[in-house]
Amino acid sequence: MPIDLYTTPLSPPARAVHMTLKRLNIDANIIEINLQNGDHLKPEFLKLNPQHCVPFFVDDGFSLTESRAIMQYLVSKYAPNSPLYPTGDLKKRAHVDRLLYYDMSVWYAIRDNIMNPLFRGEDPHPNAVKNYYNNLSVLNTYIGDNKYVAGDELTIADLSFLASLTMLSVNDYKDLEDYSNVKRWFNQLKNELPYFDEINGKVPQLMKELANSWGKKRLGEGVICKTGLLQSETINGQFIAIIVEIPLMARGDYMRGFTIIIKMTIDLYFLQLSPPARAVLMTCKQLGIDVNVINLDFIKGEHLSPEYVKLNPAHQVPTIVDNEFVLYESRAIMQYLCNKYEPNGALYPSEPKKRALVDRWLNTDMSYFMANRDRYALKIVRGIEPTEQTFKTFETTLKLLDQLIGDNKYLAGDQLTIADLSVLASTTLLAINDYVDFDDHPNLKRWFETLANELPYFDEINQNIGQKFKELGEAIKSQTNK
Repeated sequence: MPIDLYTTPLSPPARAVHMTLKRLNIDANIIEINLQNGDHLKPEFLKLNPQHCVPFFVDDGFSLTESRAIMQYLVSKYAPNSPLYPTGDLKKRAHVDRLLYYDMSVWYAIRDNIMNPLFRGEDPHPNAVKNYYNNLSVLNTYIGDNKYVAGDELTIADLSFLASLTMLSVNDYKDLEDYSNVKRWFNQLKNELPYFDEINGKVPQLMKELANSWGKKRLGEGVICKTGLLQSETINGQFIAIIVEIPLMARGDYMRGFTIIIKMTIDLYFLQLSPPARAVLMTCKQLGIDVNVINLDFIKGEHLSPEYVKLNPAHQVPTIVDNEFVLYESRAIMQYLCNKYEPNGALYPSEPKKRALVDRWLNTDMSYFMANRDRYALKIVRGIEPTEQTFKTFETTLKLLDQLIGDNKYLAGDQLTIADLSVLASTTLLAINDYVDFDDHPNLKRWFETLANELPYFDEINQNIGQKFKELGEAIKSQTNK
């Protein structure tokens, strides 16, 4: 049976999946969904896809949403040894996973700074402008002199970033002028990929038509504010036991077979108020991995120290250092830890369809985390009041999550996975409002309380989060008033 891909021309994630299909020479039935006509809200589409989003993908009866999960699934199933998504080298694959998650940050920044103003007719929030240029700056650093974002070979991370950045065509890509590495990489791929124009060629015209139809000025010509973005994520520290047999000389005797065990712990750069950081720490606990937790004081700016920025140019948490291998982006870290230390475990299953469902949830959780963060945490951390749109997005996201959980004990099947741990950590942000949001979302409440009681390390890692956010708010106010 052919693969069905439900798509729309202006969706970067949908076009990233389409480019992946082309790269793998997979024939697919491309079904265009007209969002303006409400095709995604019709009963027949909602029955297939309750999230009513694109891309939506069906492969011989197996359906999947979330573009990055779809791309990972396609390569894992149809080209498992392809450098497009390396499966034989855990470190290379972890880098690709990290970049895929970072692309979600880039895409959300583009959405908030460019797409939302076009669709909703409102100027971007100053914080969205900061975030937008900060993400371009970090991406410029990531690419450096590389031919491709993850090294010397094309990967699905390139295709995902490429699709996201096509939305800058609304301003004729002027926003890339100050980011020479991104500009070089983008133009090179446009010329290199034979399917680029076929899939993305209409985007500039469609974007300009959209801008004109909304009567908006072209974006990117206003205030440019390039400052750091405060965001939380963690780093894991891990235990490695190395057994070495060495000869020793003692009083002239040659002793063989002496065994030395060296503990090389994983360093996890951590902030307790960061849900992504706590998701990584819970993963370590579930896997039985010892970590050296290094708490960073964000108020003192320890995340901006030269030593830490050298490890993580995005100056976020979590970050892990595992025997000199550095990795950030929490979900990529969780995937890496499972791939390396429990490759056949249920926490991140190796079977392609089961893994794809976990990947889908990990991508869904990024939207969920950001909705919770924008609703509650940003007011405390940055003094940003939630807008009417923030409230609407938050309520819609919680309603969808409650629907997707349904009667399931775990999110992706009948066993605990890293998707549960990631969404669980994101949900703790609701503690800021004493979890009153559970009242209208019984499935979410049942699932959360079941896991909170089931996991022996939950309280140790997540206790008093609501109170600690309130204390942080008071500390920030006190410092501001000095």
